[in-house]
Amino acid sequence: TANKSTTHAYTSGGSTGHTVTNTSDKVSFASGGDSVATGETLASATRYQVESNDIDNQIGYLTCGDASASAIEKLAFASDAFSTSSASVWNAAPACPGNSSRTHGYIMGDSGSPYTHIQKYTFASESTGTEVGTMVTGCGGSNWSGTSSTEYGYSAGSTEGVTNDVIQKQSFSSDGASTDVGDLLSSFGWAAGQSSTTYGYNSAGSFPSAHNVIQRYSFSSDGNSTDVGNVTVARYGPC
Repeated sequence: TANKSTTHAYTSGGSTGHTVTNTSDKVSFASGGDSVATGETLASATRYQVESNDIDNQIGYLTCGDASASAIEKLAFASDAFSTSSASVWNAAPACPGNSSRTHGYIMGDSGSPYTHIQKYTFASESTGTEVGTMVTGCGGSNWSGTSSTEYGYSAGSTEGVTNDVIQKQSFSSDGASTDVGDLLSSFGWAAGQSSTTYGYNSAGSFPSAHNVIQRYSFSSDGNSTDVGNVTVARYGPC
């Protein structure tokens, strides 16, 4: 799972082979180089979490891991310390994409067919998550990537065993169903999502073999993604 402060990128949990971990690493945006261990740990060894960040980039949120699926953990960037929120998510959804508005974390999809639930939880009050809408096409795992503009959360990808290339968005200002706003280059899955202030990016992934394509779609106007470059090595399942 990946979170970001204003100065560092964080990875937390995950697995190496059959060993699941509770450790976290971070890498500096300014200096780059290898990541370093923070010395802090999650409450449980887990993987496949869904991540969100508060708008001030002070706290990262992680939930829906496979160890304690409904718990919400908080990562304080100032101290690198984890704590467990008093709230929980409405429905466990390991490995689904996450979005962040100024006030809420969003989880797109869930672990039970038809995988179409959209749920959100409040950053400030630590209230338990609620269902707020449904997706155009359901997401049942890491096959989708999530990005966020200031007004919308975006999800893009292909569901396990289902061929599709949908880019969909849901409004942060009003709860409700997501809408289909464009298509990826092909039926990509297991990609990483990144957000600039103007574009959402879908990097690497598989269709079905690993690939190195970086594609992007505009936040200001709905439409299909375009090929804008390549990552250094073809891969799938990055964070």
